[in-house]
Amino acid sequence: MSSERRAGFPAAVTVVGAGAAAALAYWGQGVIAKRWARNPNPLAGESMQFPTGLASTVTTDDGARISVRRAGSGPTVVLLHGLTGNRDDWAAVGRRLIHAGFEVVAIEHRGHGHSTVGREGYGVPRLAADVVQVLSALNLRSVTLAGHSMGAMTAMAAMVEHPQVAGERIERLAVVCTTGSLSDVRSQVGLRALSLKLTDWFAVFDKRMRVGAGLTAMSRNPNLELIDHLIESTGRISHETRRQATAALADYDVSNALERIGVPTLIVAGSRDRLTPPRFSEQLAERIPGAELRVVDGGGHMLMLDRADELARLLVDFARVPGTVSR
Repeated sequence: MSSERRAGFPAAVTVVGAGAAAALAYWGQGVIAKRWARNPNPLAGESMQFPTGLASTVTTDDGARISVRRAGSGPTVVLLHGLTGNRDDWAAVGRRLIHAGFEVVAIEHRGHGHSTVGREGYGVPRLAADVVQVLSALNLRSVTLAGHSMGAMTAMAAMVEHPQVAGERIERLAVVCTTGSLSDVRSQVGLRALSLKLTDWFAVFDKRMRVGAGLTAMSRNPNLELIDHLIESTGRISHETRRQATAALADYDVSNALERIGVPTLIVAGSRDRLTPPRFSEQLAERIPGAELRVVDGGGHMLMLDRADELARLLVDFARVPGTVSR
């Protein structure tokens, strides 16, 4: 069995998995929450909304309306969020990229944020097609394509499934907290179970999820305000989208095509990521030619929230000089 086949519980189920963890830790929730409330908020005083910029909509070939937000000026970095997320997940990192002299373009996946669902529904291949259609419609070239979790899966799929468009428009690739495959048995069971309608009953998005979300998705010594932001942000998505998009991830597997990625690639992992542990990123680094791996010490799955400074520095250095990352 290949190393990709041994992948564990998928990153795509961040918040629902957090709910299960919260149930197990419910007895100590008050104590833990109070302790986390004392931890500093690295984004204190910052807006948790993506920079205003210019809003636009791209209609795909199956009728989905994909929401896009552009801000800043300079070389372009395109940002893709994860399952149940939206563009605001990238707010802090986006601002830091703008201040460093980049244009940032946030794409919201179909059914997420302000984007609608087309006739073909969900699945990573469909999301990848959406991305390349947005790049073409907006005539974006020489971009750094950066994705988190499901967004990173989408970015890799765009590279291997649409090589002509990728070759014309994508100059660099950055993938954060992700994996090359969800085809292992544990991921398959988890994805199928979480796509059942009965999960609507326990997929609540409120303070009862604090401990689970903190333990599952955040970095070492998490801040309670950022945990609450994650829970509130995830709660914006409909149960139907969550179920359908989760189920569609069961077919994701680009592990045998990673060698075809021919652009400079940065892989970022969190050393404490419980959803996509560093070993998954190590597997990607072994398969993508010339890829560079950076592990954020103590970082969890949602690096763009509680490790925004570190993640932004990595992206800035990578996007600024082709093929290099500061050490």
